[in-house]
Amino acid sequence: MSWHKEFLSTNKGNKSTVSTFEDLYSLIAEVYEVEKDRLFKSTKDPISLLKEQFLNEKQGVSFNLQAIPEIAVSELGWTNITGEGDTQVSGPERKKLEQFLENIGGNNFVEKIASLSSFYDDPDAALQSMFPEGSNSMPKQIATALSYLVFFKTLTKVISNFNAASAGFNFEAFLAVLTKGEQVKANTGTIADFISRADGTNMPISLKLYQEGKLHVGGSFTDLANDLVEQKPEFDYPFMRYLAVTKEFEGGQREGLDINGILRWFQFDFTLENVFDILAQSSTKSQKCIQLPIKFLTGETPDFAATLPGTAIPSPEKLEQVFVAAFEKELNAHNVLNSKVPSVQVDADTASQILKNLNWSDNDDIFLFYDPNPKEKDRPDDYELQPLYISRGDSRMPGSNSKKFKEIMAIVASSLEQVGKYDMEDPAINNPSTRKNSLVLNITRAIVNANNGGKKTEAAEDSVISMYSRSKLKDERLQFLKSEGVFASIEESRAWWGAPERTEEERKAAIKQTYGYLTTEQFNLNQAVVEKVDQLSDKRVLPEGQSAPGFGTIYVGANNTQAMLNKMTGLINDAIFGIFLSVKNVQESTYAYMAGGLQDESQADNAIAASNDIIAKTSDLKPAK
Repeated sequence: MSWHKEFLSTNKGNKSTVSTFEDLYSLIAEVYEVEKDRLFKSTKDPISLLKEQFLNEKQGVSFNLQAIPEIAVSELGWTNITGEGDTQVSGPERKKLEQFLENIGGNNFVEKIASLSSFYDDPDAALQSMFPEGSNSMPKQIATALSYLVFFKTLTKVISNFNAASAGFNFEAFLAVLTKGEQVKANTGTIADFISRADGTNMPISLKLYQEGKLHVGGSFTDLANDLVEQKPEFDYPFMRYLAVTKEFEGGQREGLDINGILRWFQFDFTLENVFDILAQSSTKSQKCIQLPIKFLTGETPDFAATLPGTAIPSPEKLEQVFVAAFEKELNAHNVLNSKVPSVQVDADTASQILKNLNWSDNDDIFLFYDPNPKEKDRPDDYELQPLYISRGDSRMPGSNSKKFKEIMAIVASSLEQVGKYDMEDPAINNPSTRKNSLVLNITRAIVNANNGGKKTEAAEDSVISMYSRSKLKDERLQFLKSEGVFASIEESRAWWGAPERTEEERKAAIKQTYGYLTTEQFNLNQAVVEKVDQLSDKRVLPEGQSAPGFGTIYVGANNTQAMLNKMTGLINDAIFGIFLSVKNVQESTYAYMAGGLQDESQADNAIAASNDIIAKTSDLKPAK
């Protein structure tokens, strides 16, 4: 009992013996208070205690979006770079994206969107379903989890950072990567935007991205007809699959990094068998596309098109080639005029980026409405006014005082920023005013001049309207086609098309005699029609395995992605917890060693040991070859 004597010195009597139970209890109490920390040492090791502390503080720890790998959202980065000959080489950003998105499950869009939606709802359950072997697949789980997170983060950037035209183009590229496919070059005679190879075949996809409630599925009926009649060698299917996506963000917001909302996905096929059924129940203007000539139906003129006078206005895609040539002429004049100012020169790559974002053949927002009605003095008393519409070759582009002109300027500015060759802070490059000269303003004027022409423009005689407007061509062909008694009714045309005895070859010949094909009209399905498109025909409309046009929804936006990330911090903590602790130990030991003037070698040893632990645990997560 000699050990306790020193603790009795604080007693007034300085007792050297314990004679009563009261003395014993007092001694025990005193010794306990003085020595409890030493006598009752925790059985937990330091790492366990640190882990417990970390878990207790876990509520304050948040893995944010910055922890998700960053992919530069740039069309130049997505697009395949042409190698020697016909070899295609993926650009660096596209390559990075490919490496992540190849882990997204599914062999088609329906399966992939379902997989993404399930992961968003419950990441841990989704991963457990994908990897039932559990911890034995931890490296694969981490890689897959990061792939899904990269998808949501990058998709948010794609649809929020750019104007509508740029968002649509980058969306094409993004989905092409998701489906191991590639974008289709513009003006190649097809309505397809990209090829999907998700299931190992070459599926042509026409993509539409619009605000919720304003979905517009349409385009050149002539090009659609050609796709249905003449299967292109790069496609494995004689039909056109349409993928339509609507976006709806909280608060009615349309763009910006802080958007948060939902994407709704629709999908259906236009086939030679169902195209008449679907368009017969579309918009009034769109319905006219399927009307067949009366003389063709009666057999009087099997090749009705060959008997027509005049020359039809080319398709929007063909007219775009005229526009591009005129635009390049305007830019050349600009470069010559500013030859001594290198900072405002516009090279071919920049021009290409502007044209892609402008999307001249499909973007109606950059045009003014065309009035097809005769001048008031030339109208008969009983003349019924025709609605205004967008008609390339006839519709002018806006003047500098128009809101649409400023919207085109925004497209140009966004394009220059994407290229990365210009100082966008320089007023000589980017000035929002239409009264002060700038490169953005001059390029916008060149765009307008290439379409509208005018005596003082470089492309005066080469502009689209100068060469192909109806007033310029005095289109006898269109006048004749719009005459009464030339075409059968929509109902009669649809009945002929859908007759049981009709052959595929007869349909292929007939579709090139239709009003829409001969006049190069545009077809259009609004959202209400798309939502019920499978009910408009008794022929196949939906892809195999799809029960309705709308097949899925996914949530996007910084807040939604963060919410999903928060749900899976358990997995992240379990997978890299030891690494996290070791990193923290390296930091704290190194700071302590430095603060102690490099004297406490034990702190240095701790840092070294923790560093080795990081290496070991990271190696454990590395999949075996």
